[in-house]
Amino acid sequence: MSSRSGPRLVGLAGGSCSGKSTLAHALADASGGVVLPQDAYYRDLSELTPNERQRWNFDIPAAFDWDRFATDLARLADGAAVHTPVYDYTNHTRADRTRLVTPGSLVIVEGLLVFHDERTRAIFDLTVFLDVHEDTALARRVARDLEERGRDATEVRERFARDAQPMFERWVEPTRRWAMLQLSGTRPVAELVASVQERLAQSSE
Repeated sequence: MSSRSGPRLVGLAGGSCSGKSTLAHALADASGGVVLPQDAYYRDLSELTPNERQRWNFDIPAAFDWDRFATDLARLADGAAVHTPVYDYTNHTRADRTRLVTPGSLVIVEGLLVFHDERTRAIFDLTVFLDVHEDTALARRVARDLEERGRDATEVRERFARDAQPMFERWVEPTRRWAMLQLSGTRPVAELVASVQERLAQSSE
C-alpha cells in the first residue's frame, strides 16, 4: 500500500467480464474519480498479420506494455496528467491518438493483471479483486464482444475456452493474494461501490 500524498489509486482486478469496468465507472461517478483501463496498454500488434493477431493471447502478462503502464501510474500517483494509449479492439492495434487522463482525488485502475507487476502493485492505496462464475463471465463476454467489439459469437467462445479461462487460472487467480478486498462481481453495483467507499474511508482514518 502506498503512503504518498496526492491522488488515491484503487486497483480493480479479476477475470474477464467479472465486472471491473462497470464497477470502475460507477465508483468514478460516485466519487468524482477517473478510470484508467489496463487494456489501453496492450502491445501494438500492427506488425503482425491479421491471422497472427487473431491467434495472439491477450490474457498473459507479455500482452501488456508494462514499462509504459508503470510509468503512467507513477505520474498519476504524483498528480501529473498523462497521455495514455488508445487501443483498437477490432484491429488489435494501438490508435494514432492518445487519451489525456488528468487525476483528481481518485484514480481507478482496472484490468486483468493490474496486480501482476510489483511496480504497479506498490502504487495502489486499495486493491480489489472481483469474483464471478465462469459461466457468467462467458455469457457477459459474448454479449459485450458482439455489441462493442464487432466479434463473432463462435470466435468469442473459442477464445474464452482457449485463452481467457486457462490464463485466468494460471495468471489472474494467483494475484488474488494481493487484494485487500474481495467482492462478488454479481452483487448489485451500488453495493460494490459502497463496499469500496467504506474501505477507502476506513483506510484514510
